[in-house]
Amino acid sequence: MIENYQHPAYLRLQEVGEEITKKVQPKAILIVSAHWQGYPDRVKINVAERPDQIYDFYGFPPHFYQYKYPHTGSSVIADHVIEKLSAARIDVERVDRGLDHGAWVGLMIGVSASD
Repeated sequence: MIENYQHPAYLRLQEVGEEITKKVQPKAILIVSAHWQGYPDRVKINVAERPDQIYDFYGFPPHFYQYKYPHTGSSVIADHVIEKLSAARIDVERVDRGLDHGAWVGLMIGVSASD
């Protein structure tokens, strides 16, 4: 949600994002966020296949609420993560929720206007 598209930090993040999306082309991206902590000893894992995009910020200019980040979820990958965490004795909770701004804002920088 940076509006200074010429700022060195934005330009660098865009380079990294484009390298990831165009060169590396990962099948999935695992996002770890403080927004997903359920309790001090539990991690929430999103299992939604088609998560909504959450605009969980307030007071910004109206155009910020129009941004769309192309995304889908994967219950297969979520199950794999749950398996690994459970094997490490980490308590997990399956949730079906949207993708909050803590995740999609940073990822959007790597999506060029032509995508």
